Amino acid sequence: VSVLVRPDDILHDDDSDWHLEVVNRAFRGSHFLFTLKLASGEKVLCMSQSHHDHPIGSKIGVKLEMDHAMTPIPSTMVSFAMLKLSQVNPFSI
Repeated sequence: VSVLVRPDDILHDDDSDWHLEVVNRAFRGSHFLFTLKLASGEKVLCMSQSHHDHPIGSKIGVKLEMDHAMTPIPSTMVSFAMLKLSQVNPFSI
């Protein structure tokens, strides 16, 4: 099953056991939009406050905070980030 995960559902969390590599970042004034790489090589987007300025290549702790409805979507759809819910740790996919 693939679900739509919005960038604001993946939160920066220094205390998390899940760490993902920053492969791109874009400063948006009040926040950064980070592109993070999963263990599978797939990429997800993460919004973080602007004082969390992490360089490309570094790893940051993240957690899921799903405040939005998770909608099954076709695997051919390309929008935001898709995670396959096949493991307990969604970031190890």
